Amino acid sequence: MRFLTDDGRPYSKTKCFFAGFLSAAALFVSFDTAEPYESHIGDPIRRGLFKLFEYTTDAFGGKAFVITLVALVLFFIYSEFLGDSLRSVNSFSHERVLAGFFSFMYVGGRAFRQANTLKVLIRPVYNSFKALIILVGFYFLFIIFIRLVGYVLENSNTVFQIRTEKFTRICTFYNKHPFLSVFIAIYLMWIPHLILRYPAAMGADDWNQLQFYFGNLTYSAWQPIFHTWLMGSFANVGMTLFGSANVGLCIYKVVESASMSAVLAYTIYEMYRWRTALWFRLFTLFLYCVTPYFTGNAAWVIKDYPHMIGYVMWSLCVIRIVLSDNLKFSFKKDWGLFAAWIYGASMMIMCRKNGFYIYAAMTVLLAVIWMVKLISKKERFNVYILAGLLLPFLITGGIENAITVKYNVVPGPVGEALCLPFQQTARYVEEHYDELTDEEIEVLSSFFNWEYFPTSYDPLCADDIKTLYKESESHRLGQYFVQWIKLFFKHPMSYIEATWNQSYFIFMPDYDNVVYNQDCDAGRAVADKEFQEWINIHVPETMQGLPIMVCSMYRMLNQLPFIALMNNLAIYVYIAFILRRLMKDKKFYRGRIAMIPIWLSLVFVVLAPMIHDQPRYSWAVIYILPTILAMYMYESSKA
Repeated sequence: MRFLTDDGRPYSKTKCFFAGFLSAAALFVSFDTAEPYESHIGDPIRRGLFKLFEYTTDAFGGKAFVITLVALVLFFIYSEFLGDSLRSVNSFSHERVLAGFFSFMYVGGRAFRQANTLKVLIRPVYNSFKALIILVGFYFLFIIFIRLVGYVLENSNTVFQIRTEKFTRICTFYNKHPFLSVFIAIYLMWIPHLILRYPAAMGADDWNQLQFYFGNLTYSAWQPIFHTWLMGSFANVGMTLFGSANVGLCIYKVVESASMSAVLAYTIYEMYRWRTALWFRLFTLFLYCVTPYFTGNAAWVIKDYPHMIGYVMWSLCVIRIVLSDNLKFSFKKDWGLFAAWIYGASMMIMCRKNGFYIYAAMTVLLAVIWMVKLISKKERFNVYILAGLLLPFLITGGIENAITVKYNVVPGPVGEALCLPFQQTARYVEEHYDELTDEEIEVLSSFFNWEYFPTSYDPLCADDIKTLYKESESHRLGQYFVQWIKLFFKHPMSYIEATWNQSYFIFMPDYDNVVYNQDCDAGRAVADKEFQEWINIHVPETMQGLPIMVCSMYRMLNQLPFIALMNNLAIYVYIAFILRRLMKDKKFYRGRIAMIPIWLSLVFVVLAPMIHDQPRYSWAVIYILPTILAMYMYESSKA
């Protein structure tokens, strides 16, 4: 089959050749452009041609053979579009816009990775030529990727066939126990990782939370109140029974990882109910059991993990509601869904602060849909729906208030929620300090420790800037935002670059942003020595080196073909955008409601203090998307 344009006409061989060459060149060209040696050529035209030749030599030097080889392969792919087996592949609406958007975001990401600024795209001028090569080359690669994803989703039951004759006993057990069998498979694969990283992987936040719980530091809402109490309670069991928090933390991780295994097993159980293609169920099982994004996080006591357990469970409930195409609800009939919604939403809210805002946004949307159906008389008033929407707020509020009273919890810093505007202000100050008026400096210095502010901007992390915020001035935040808006209209690119620079990893499929805390020693430095000796959290001597070894294995797997892609946020983001477009083409508008938890998660990735070296902020996208894809395949099969 020829590679088709949007209107069904095949691309010419010439176009396919240039597309293949540009795509191959885009894979190897970088923005690292060295200035040529001094030529002492006086004529500007000759000197310009000399620089052009030198820049081109530098751009392609030593890569001619590889680029030629890859270009020939891509030429074949673009000409035949992956061969006769995909003759039914067609374009779909706005794929060019989507491919252009992906390519544009990728080029910007390459610029930020090179120099933390978009100016590298035009300095030196020759980089503009490189940017064009990368933009066009990746555009064609994304066209291929978009159509391939679309084809697989539209033909999920026929694209791969798996013979099961040799696995009769396994298939029989699976068909009799579709949930239990998958749960056992996932958890058995995770247990070695829990053992090898005994007692648990920790970070600075975890050590601070333990100090909050045991009174070594003031119990603060800086970290989630409930998760601090939960983890601390398990640690206290270990201290009481064994004089060390080791066993308590280990028990906590065993229970927590079992809970996550059950939730993930239920996603595959739903796929079983939907008769999702066996290859996709096995692929998802492989994803859960083998890829480091899941196995590597199973031993970490970070707050994001129970938050994600609740997030996935709650998202499954949203999917069930979407597929039912109504908001009719009977507690007697749907008590399991009701309980899962309450538990999932509550864990999501209590274990990460952004969980509250995500749930509140979704609640408002569902409430509006419900009200519209009530007004149009398509639904009757149902007290269980109202209870289901409101109970998570009431339950979490009650639990957190009880913990606050018992432990005298003090409020957390307001600056934690304002990382993005703080970063934008800091970049503006760094780039345009000389343009600041005395009045602007006076306003900003009243909110920040100005002595350090102009030199503390880190384009990848807002932690340094947010610590300079004067919490005592939070009641005057309106004045800060007035100034923030005024500065935006003076130099809007500073704000745009600050936002994009911190989050460009979202669209970078060739950037490894997976990080693992090896063991309980990670983050230990935030606790004083007396507390460390008292709580006695340690890696046993007989296990020294095992956590380092297993994390080295994770990093190795993250570099291997295919597995690396399964651990890359950008791939999931691309597929989410493609899926949304497919849902619109199929008029499956309800399905887009089920994707809202993914989009809300991405919004908070942008609002978070950092995503570089902190992929945990984006866990929801990777943990939820496989089930969303299965939901779409299920709906497509009914069409």
